[in-house]
Amino acid sequence: MTTSNDIEARYATHMRSVQDRKDQAVNNLITVFRYLKQHCPDLDHIKISYSGGGDSGQVEDVTYVTAKEELLDLPNSLDSTPLPLDVYQHQRAIEHLGVNYTPAELLDDAAWDVAYGQHPGFEINEGGYGTVHVGLLDPSCDVATVRLEHHEIVESTNDYEHNFTTSEASA
Repeated sequence: MTTSNDIEARYATHMRSVQDRKDQAVNNLITVFRYLKQHCPDLDHIKISYSGGGDSGQVEDVTYVTAKEELLDLPNSLDSTPLPLDVYQHQRAIEHLGVNYTPAELLDDAAWDVAYGQHPGFEINEGGYGTVHVGLLDPSCDVATVRLEHHEIVESTNDYEHNFTTSEASA
């Protein structure tokens, strides 16, 4: 028989796993950003938008942006060429027996892991959406950062209670 302690222990283990994946995803996003920046110096930051609802979700768009906020097209060979495994450590790549990910695939997976790791279950019911930003915190010091903007869609209920009485007419 499963006890409430068993369920709590399994949930705690699951949540630790989710948080570990999020932490690794943050590292992967920064690593891929640095890799792309080496090959494309005009890259200032990456915006990865996602959405989820009705028990599913997906990354909608990955946008590469210059310091002047202009869209940047990466060379197709750069975006679609698998990264060498020594560039990153990604759990799913390891699970797939060393299958290399392209920058686009890794950005997609890692952004979802960051959003889900910070807001687990957001894709259930009404869902949510947001943007993961990856870039340099300060270009002069080469400190990279990941920023998450997340919006949950919440259905609200307004409760009202009304009492009506009638007065008897005098006869």
